[in-house]
Amino acid sequence: DSGIQFFTDAHKASAARDVCIGGDESEDDGEVVVILDAHQDDILSTNLFVTEAPNLRFVMGVPFRARDGIVLGALIVADSKPRNLVPSRQRSLLKDLSEQVSALLEDLWTRNQERAKLASSQTGQLRDQLVDLLSQSYTTGLQMQQNEIKMEQSTSSLSSSTHKPQYAKDFHHMQSVEL
Repeated sequence: DSGIQFFTDAHKASAARDVCIGGDESEDDGEVVVILDAHQDDILSTNLFVTEAPNLRFVMGVPFRARDGIVLGALIVADSKPRNLVPSRQRSLLKDLSEQVSALLEDLWTRNQERAKLASSQTGQLRDQLVDLLSQSYTTGLQMQQNEIKMEQSTSSLSSSTHKPQYAKDFHHMQSVEL
């Protein structure tokens, strides 16, 4: 849902996007954004996560993207204590982690696309088999109906050719017998 921001922390909570931390700041260039003290930041100083619990002060974030460059989300590291500096190694690790998340999501998307193609192919094969089965069933039904008609005609012609002369002979015989 584009109106909800999910985050994992000790509280396992979610929040509306209008109180999002670090989203707009990190989306533009894809670089790590560091806010040493959110109370001093023009944008974040009024954010509910800064002014109320969990009372964030330090925020560091970087976006993760789809292959086509669309921002899917952001990895945010935050703390209730302000920082004086962030070592470049920590920035680099967060950026690397973001790239790993992007790669994992891309791999998941690719596997889901392959599964969808396979399911579509299997659905097509099942549909074709069902059409063949229905066609065979229809043809078999027609053949059975035609055979039944032929049997009725054959039985009818047998009974008319066999019994009529017999009846005729019996009738003729009965006429010739004098009572």
